[in-house]
Amino acid sequence: MENVRLPVVFCQDCLWMPKCVKRGWFLPYTPPDHEYGAWKRHYVACACSLDYLTPTETAEMYGVLEEPKKKLEGSEDEWNERLLRRLIQDGLAGQKIFSEWLWNDGDPAPPATYFNERKLQEWSRTAQLQEEVLRTVRKQMRPYFRQLQQDTCARMIGQLMFDSMSTTQMLQNQELAQTLTEGLIAMMREKQNRSPRGKFVEKRTQFARETLRSEQNYVQTLEIVKDIYWVRLRAALASNRAVLSMANIHIIFSDILLILELNRSLLRDLRERLSEWGPSQCLGDVFVKFSTRLTNYTNFFNNYSTILKTIDKCRNTSPGFRVFLTRHDRSAVTKMLSLQEMLLSPSRRFDEYVILLSALRLHTPIQHVDRHDLAAAIANLKRFRDYIQQLKVRHQRDQEIVEAQSSIAGSPILLEANRYLIQVQEVTQMSCLDGKICPSFRIYEHINDMNLFLFNDALVFTSRTVAHLPFERTAKMSLQFLAAVALSRLLIEDIPDSKYIQNAFAMQGPKRQWICATETEEDKMTWLSCLASAIRAAMREA
Repeated sequence: MENVRLPVVFCQDCLWMPKCVKRGWFLPYTPPDHEYGAWKRHYVACACSLDYLTPTETAEMYGVLEEPKKKLEGSEDEWNERLLRRLIQDGLAGQKIFSEWLWNDGDPAPPATYFNERKLQEWSRTAQLQEEVLRTVRKQMRPYFRQLQQDTCARMIGQLMFDSMSTTQMLQNQELAQTLTEGLIAMMREKQNRSPRGKFVEKRTQFARETLRSEQNYVQTLEIVKDIYWVRLRAALASNRAVLSMANIHIIFSDILLILELNRSLLRDLRERLSEWGPSQCLGDVFVKFSTRLTNYTNFFNNYSTILKTIDKCRNTSPGFRVFLTRHDRSAVTKMLSLQEMLLSPSRRFDEYVILLSALRLHTPIQHVDRHDLAAAIANLKRFRDYIQQLKVRHQRDQEIVEAQSSIAGSPILLEANRYLIQVQEVTQMSCLDGKICPSFRIYEHINDMNLFLFNDALVFTSRTVAHLPFERTAKMSLQFLAAVALSRLLIEDIPDSKYIQNAFAMQGPKRQWICATETEEDKMTWLSCLASAIRAAMREA
């Protein structure tokens, strides 16, 4: 066993010293730094020279309380064999544990396998995605947290008044309770936003540096688009090995390259200010100047849809461009991002500007000269951020209409300017067998399943059919276009619940009437409310 060459890591003293100390096997000296494997050799030596007694020898020397076993223990050779087998198993277990971290001199070290640039970039990309999700969740949950804060303060004030006042006094002081609740909420918010005077300078410096770091990362992403994609595509074109035509290269990259030049200028200004940073230094005027030069961004967002369509078209029709994107997308040099993901950066950047400058302004003293410029820059950037959000909402609405149209067989073209989808409602179409009798005694027959698509200017009627497929748990739904009615020419009539029908209503168009029913009363009230609001809005615009 002494001659077996164990792996380097397996001989570490940190593994063998606890084993020896646990059994009381101490070295008579402290191993120096250059001595290697002292505790392992000590463990093996002690284990091989154990002074042990068989049960029979123990009984003869110390006596026993129980009758000796009939089957005697094995011989000394069997004991040594068992001990050797256990030592070999321990060695193999150690090799299994540390095998991933054993390497030859010519192989890359294990940390390079697990902590290389590619994996770190992928983790960074995942962190960015999680940050986007958290930002969306935070925005949606903010009203609930505010309401929770108000309810908590109201309960605290209510408990205080309950403990110190009678019921009559509490009823007489409702306005006082409301005032105290509002005051407590205001104090809590002021405490959250207030920073000690001594920390203004430190916090302001931190956010100024964070603004610079953020801008450096953003410009670096734009430079990747230029250096990895634009430069190489132009070089291929110049060498008569064109991957894309000059026209397509211009469509895809012209606007983003102009944005790169604009933000390089901003980055130079920020570096100059931070190189001479002090308590009286300003950043607001830099962003005020930047916010008045956003024409390149406006052109980019106006052409954004065309840029992405051009990339998709070229990828589908040009094998060379497809190979080019496969080689460069989601690589270490592109921060594990694709070209489309990097082109998404400008749309997110203005939200980041607003957050960074708002934090900087929060930690800027009221009397500081930079505070006014920061407020002006934040207002300008917020307006442009809202403009981007409007473009995003408009695109999402158009996409919803396109998806709705593709799901309806026989549908006319639904995508029109300023049209958007409000709601889709599943209903059952009913037929009245005798409309002349009293409404409470009318009998209705279920004749069709329908989906109603409510747009801001029209209502589309479709029939719904369901087909179940073999070996599939879910059913396949298909829609067939029936009719479309302008909202300005549609009338609604409620049908009271009776023994024969529930949750029903009638819709009268220019040529025919539809009697429909929802599954629940809540669905009916929600649908009728949305439909009535849409009709009123359409009547005002007509």
